[in-house]
Amino acid sequence: MLAALAKFTHRFRFLILLAGLAFVLAGVMYGTKVFDHLSQGGFDDTRSDSYRASRIITQRLGQTDASLLVLLSSGDAKVTDPTYQSAVTVALSQVAADPAVRQVTTYYTSGEQSLVSTDQKSTYAVISLAGTEQEQQKAVERLRPQFRSDELQIQLGGPAAVNEEIQHQVESDLAKIETVSFPILALLLLVVFRGFVAASLPLLLGGFSILGAFVITRLLTGVMEVSQYAINIITVLGLGLAVDYSLFMVSRFREELRERLGKVEEALRKTMQTAGRTVVFSGLTVVVSLLSLLVFPLNFLQSMGVGGAAAVVVAMVGTLTVLPALLALLGNRINALSFGRIRRTYRAIQAGAATRPAGGMAWSAISRFSMRWPLLVIVLTLVPLIIAGLPFLRANFGLPDVRALPVNSEAREVSKTLERNFGRESGPIQVVLPAPSRAMEQANIAAAREYASRLRTQPGVKRVAARYQQYYSQIAVNPGTLKLKERYASGPYILLNVYYDGDSQSKQTQDLVKRIRQVLAPERFEAEVGGETAALVDLLAALREYIPHALAIIVGTLFILLMIMLRSLLIPLKAIVMNILALSAAFGAQVWIFQDGRFTDLLGFTPVGSIDATQPILIFAIAFGLSMDYAAFLLSRIKEEYDRTSDNTQAVAAGVQKTGGIITSAALLLLVVIGSFAMSSIPIMRQIGIGLGLAIAIDAVIVRLFLVPATMRLLGRANWWPGGRKQPPGSDDNRPPKPSARGD
Repeated sequence: MLAALAKFTHRFRFLILLAGLAFVLAGVMYGTKVFDHLSQGGFDDTRSDSYRASRIITQRLGQTDASLLVLLSSGDAKVTDPTYQSAVTVALSQVAADPAVRQVTTYYTSGEQSLVSTDQKSTYAVISLAGTEQEQQKAVERLRPQFRSDELQIQLGGPAAVNEEIQHQVESDLAKIETVSFPILALLLLVVFRGFVAASLPLLLGGFSILGAFVITRLLTGVMEVSQYAINIITVLGLGLAVDYSLFMVSRFREELRERLGKVEEALRKTMQTAGRTVVFSGLTVVVSLLSLLVFPLNFLQSMGVGGAAAVVVAMVGTLTVLPALLALLGNRINALSFGRIRRTYRAIQAGAATRPAGGMAWSAISRFSMRWPLLVIVLTLVPLIIAGLPFLRANFGLPDVRALPVNSEAREVSKTLERNFGRESGPIQVVLPAPSRAMEQANIAAAREYASRLRTQPGVKRVAARYQQYYSQIAVNPGTLKLKERYASGPYILLNVYYDGDSQSKQTQDLVKRIRQVLAPERFEAEVGGETAALVDLLAALREYIPHALAIIVGTLFILLMIMLRSLLIPLKAIVMNILALSAAFGAQVWIFQDGRFTDLLGFTPVGSIDATQPILIFAIAFGLSMDYAAFLLSRIKEEYDRTSDNTQAVAAGVQKTGGIITSAALLLLVVIGSFAMSSIPIMRQIGIGLGLAIAIDAVIVRLFLVPATMRLLGRANWWPGGRKQPPGSDDNRPPKPSARGD
């Protein structure tokens, strides 16, 4: 099939390139508008108790959400001064008339002393915005310029402002990836290919893949929510895999041109049958890994999975269609504008005398060392990997909050000010009690009070406040709440807010949620526990429930694909085990850096004592697929050599020699792209970037160059059971590897 595809792309290369150009134009005109259709959040398990509780609180109890917090500060005047009140009224008057604003609550309209700072010089307004999170974010972007005052300093915070700042930061990070990564990639590609024409192809394919993935993602937003964080994953995978795949294809094409004395169609056919086949298997493994995220009931992971898979599919299809068409069009001119040894080889081809450069001696020497001392190499590599992974056993997991923004963020500064100067408490644990009849009946109130008294006895609980009491206390100062009070009093729900000591995401608060859920509700009542901490507890429970399913899909499918590709049982099993070891080391480093707070000044983040609960799963899915990318490329070349020579030791040495430089170069190029994540101002993106970078570096260097040769040397002919060729009579696969004058 790939041979037929090579013939087709060679024959219709101009038509394919025109179709590719049309796809790029669609990406520019349509795909780039995907930024206007991305969603926020996506970390809630919609089947959980906490989600049901939040829906009851907002939809049935009429509790307005604090979408936007407006902090107003004065250097000298106090909140009680008439001039201060007048300045606040003027600052908020224009905003209050906006159709997106449902309600504006201030100290002057509610009398709530909690809205005034301890020094009496600052206050904040709570603005409830209509619409979805995405619509609220757009409203903040539109309203921000309207907050103006000559007398007061105004800062915006709250969930909607956080989402707006994250969206702008994501776009800024994307621009950083493009402006920083592309020039560095261009220079490295020149070093790898030693020629301008060949080096330009991966970058062209990278741009094609990114824009094409934007088109698919824009279409996906019409049928599902796609997280704003997915754009960075799409960009990195689209660019990184396009560079990887084109490196595999272009390097093999140039090699085949040398072997076939410049016969373009033959070289393209062989390239598609070898490197193209590897790209197909590699692309499928990465796609399967990413789509395994669909098993989780979290929109964040689902959108990362489908968005990343879209980028991989476009990169793979472009590598098998657009890139071969370009190679067919260029032909021997692929070596034009080359320098050094490649130029001399190109001239030799033109003269009709093919040469075969020795090269690869260093990689061959590494593999031969590993095979000469396999047990020593295995011990010296496995022991450090296992030790590096141990910190992950004590990982604490949390969820992104306002601390996901840079330390100098306005929304983050507002949050810090409210905690420091207003004594604002962490979000309470919210217990919803559906009563058997009208909530305000005396029997139901008495049952709720008795239940609240039992909640107060739980360790760590400071106080328990009933929501209906708060409404009654507000009626005297805010008649506007009377309608809401009547609506609440006629319903069957009672809301208890449980306030506690400590951080909302700490292990102690999570344990408190679990204890509260074990407290028996009053007879004929059924308690639903919600709030930020309960959402985290439910998220972790969902992850624990579905991780085995995702792992089974990833490991099982990749094992089958590698088994079909290599016709071996042991090699796929060994590749999976080594990938898991490499990933465990990367996860251990994540805990050591981000949870324990190492290198905070260098990386520019504030440690919060936990790592994001979703990022190990996301890193596992991406890195596992990417590591199989290198495994497929190396092992397929070893398989070619083994089928040709029936000598396991020589096949491993030759395979490492011919692919070691390419794999290392591909990993280095991919690290440049992923390294842009480490420059992100959003900690969760930085964690993903460093985690992925470490996993890929460990896999490309330690696993591929040392562990693979050593373990394959120990297993010998068993590597290829049951489908490998048998050894010729008299051969001894356990003999020490022979040196080769050619480096083969």
